[in-house]
Amino acid sequence: MIEIKEGNGITGQSSMQELMDRYAAKEDLQAAINNIDKSTGDHQRIFLMGCGRSGTWLLTALFTTFGDFSIIPKEVPIQYFGIISTKEKNLLLKRHFTSYCEVENIPDSVKVIWIVRHPYAVLTSHNPHTKLKYHIKPFNFLGWMLSLRYLIETNNVAQIIRYEDLVTDPVAIQNQIANTFNLNIIASPDEITSRFKAPEEATSAMHGLRKIDAKSINKYLDDEEKVAYLKEIMPRVHPVLDWMSETFGYDMHLPD
Repeated sequence: MIEIKEGNGITGQSSMQELMDRYAAKEDLQAAINNIDKSTGDHQRIFLMGCGRSGTWLLTALFTTFGDFSIIPKEVPIQYFGIISTKEKNLLLKRHFTSYCEVENIPDSVKVIWIVRHPYAVLTSHNPHTKLKYHIKPFNFLGWMLSLRYLIETNNVAQIIRYEDLVTDPVAIQNQIANTFNLNIIASPDEITSRFKAPEEATSAMHGLRKIDAKSINKYLDDEEKVAYLKEIMPRVHPVLDWMSETFGYDMHLPD
């Protein structure tokens, strides 16, 4: 059960901007979290992050297979941890589309899990919800990847999941997450279609809520138009590609 914890001038009716302004500083957000825990007990708070079109909704759905968990099935800024109260031990929030701008403001008490996907798949992916041909623009992609690099270099990310590993072996990834966050598995990854109460934007973004499969890997390689687009934007995105190749093992070769 999830409740909006009123206090400090923040209520369920407050606007997102009011909330972000009030808890813009990491210290203020941590103080609000401490205030909540005084009345409800300590919680494990997890912030799910990742660039758009990387599988953030799919990973959110996987968390429904763990017990003693509250999940907010919408995209919210980190500041929401300052007003959310839950009776469950664990709380998961999914990042807002601008959350990469605020990674320095994530309190130490909030654990970050990040999902990455091959950059070429991300940059050529279509989101039916927004109707953009290529949903993620180069500048968005760069912002997310530089934020991830910052979190890695400052030891502020608890776990990184590769999308390709999630869709090829979801059981292994489920076990890894359970070990990292000390969670109890209560359902198979195959059950996410019945367990995840997906909002319309999530269902649309995932091209329908369905069982996890690996059919979406490397689809761009067989599309000449997408390959040409990637070559066109290469001068813009190449600064982070070598790092992603070295860090996550992605092959950055493009067909001639």
